[in-house]
Amino acid sequence: MRWDVHCAATIGAVGFLLFVLRGAQPGDPQTLEELLGFRSEAFPITLPAMVRGISTARPDDIMRLGILVPSLTSIRRVALVPVLFVLQRDFVSVAISAIVFASVLLELTSSIGR
Repeated sequence: MRWDVHCAATIGAVGFLLFVLRGAQPGDPQTLEELLGFRSEAFPITLPAMVRGISTARPDDIMRLGILVPSLTSIRRVALVPVLFVLQRDFVSVAISAIVFASVLLELTSSIGR
């Protein structure tokens, strides 16, 4: 867990340093308020747009990746719990943890692209 936090902080710091050193480019957020997403209607955030932004070293998308890393770590752990219960042959817990994982995935997929 500590490694994930350090990794996320490093990714976020790299994105912030790029923002400060490179300066605002046309089409990028121009102020810290826009960068932090307070005006997200001006800069819609979708997963494909974020992947494109990371591949072109857009600072705001790199910082968003730093925010996603701990979330993805938690999702990975929730995904592994049913597997561990299967190995223990605790099928009631498998069903409960599978429902929890399904609800997490449903919420995640329904919120992408909002």
